[in-house]
Amino acid sequence: MISIVVAEVDESYLRTICTLLELEEDAVVIGQADSLESAGSILEKDPPDIFIADISWLYAQDFIKDVASKGIKMIILSTFADPGNERMVMESGAHGYLIKDSTGDELIGAIRTVMTGEHVYSPKLEEPGEESSVHPLPVRKAGPIASIVNRFKSSAV
Repeated sequence: MISIVVAEVDESYLRTICTLLELEEDAVVIGQADSLESAGSILEKDPPDIFIADISWLYAQDFIKDVASKGIKMIILSTFADPGNERMVMESGAHGYLIKDSTGDELIGAIRTVMTGEHVYSPKLEEPGEESSVHPLPVRKAGPIASIVNRFKSSAV
């Protein structure tokens, strides 16, 4: 069973990701956080196999380095496809970098790939002619996580 902690400031997005992960037979969400401070407390108390977090927080690079130094595998989520952020995240010790509009299949695939010790990144970040030591995720036609969040927000209103 893959234990996961998810940190995300958007409560509906956090719930959506956790619900998606709980549908998987080999995954269990053991913690949810809406800030780096609360995430840090959860990670200290009960370290997961995988930590999934939004990169938009200030001091994210130092936080990533700290978590990586504890042997926790990380997948970072970002709203924007920024190759500069992707490089910073990977150099800081994260194992994956995905764009928030990635599909549920891409997120689950990234988790399973990271558990094997490999690194993954969103195919939207791939620059033509650039060689990389990380594996891009396959592009799928399934609906993006973002659309699930929007549907979830709409039904909550």
